[in-house]
Amino acid sequence: MKTTITSIFLLFTCFVVAQDIVIDFSQPILVQEQLVSRGEQTIQFKPEGGFTYAIKMTKETNLLGSLSIPDPSGAAGFVTVGGNSVYQTTLKFKDNTKYSFEVLVTDTSDGSTETLEFILMSQSDFSWATTIGFNAIFLSNNTLYRSLDSDGTISIVEDGGQKTMDLVPSVMFTYAKFGNDFAFGPTAGLGFDLDNISVFGGASLGIGQNFILTAGLALHKQDKLDAQFVPGQTLDNTLSFDDLHEGYYRINPFISLALRLDKNPFKSQ
Repeated sequence: MKTTITSIFLLFTCFVVAQDIVIDFSQPILVQEQLVSRGEQTIQFKPEGGFTYAIKMTKETNLLGSLSIPDPSGAAGFVTVGGNSVYQTTLKFKDNTKYSFEVLVTDTSDGSTETLEFILMSQSDFSWATTIGFNAIFLSNNTLYRSLDSDGTISIVEDGGQKTMDLVPSVMFTYAKFGNDFAFGPTAGLGFDLDNISVFGGASLGIGQNFILTAGLALHKQDKLDAQFVPGQTLDNTLSFDDLHEGYYRINPFISLALRLDKNPFKSQ
């Protein structure tokens, strides 16, 4: 009779320390879940008397990691153990590394077999966070103009609505290690105004798992006096804002404090 039993170990990346993972075949094996730290892990398979075990390991992901395993014997690609011998191998796990053990168990009394499969995985502590909020763009230098009719003379004058900061509603994406109270990582995002697209890039500090403080540079559209006009120029007739101005893109610093959309802001992780 042949059966397949899958055991999954989630090896979450923490501090780099060595641990032993023991698979004891004398104990009932159904589904085993175990949390261990990132780094070198020693895997031991302890056989049960009256059975032999042919063990084969496959690295299923093409990520960084090293493997030390004895030369195979017995069935092709397998290491065969039995009696009181213990099969042991050392794995080095980095983020998102996965190994698979296939164990062929043979009952020496009647020759019946079963197949066990053990999957060892590590996961990255880094993840993406989506935030929504307002980005404050500084030094925007928006000098705006209007046409003014004064005693029958129409001229171009400053509008008086100059501002040095723009508040832009934005959605931002941050990649960081949010398992800590404070997390640092790169951030990029877009402004909501589809008529005047703003692009953001910078570095973020995650605070208390829920809020993200970001600073960086923004490429955004601003208005300036059209090149065909100069301040104080006289006109034949009044002109609208759009007639007087032209848009251009400029890079300016920005800062924002935003809320993570995937977390309860009143509850720590």
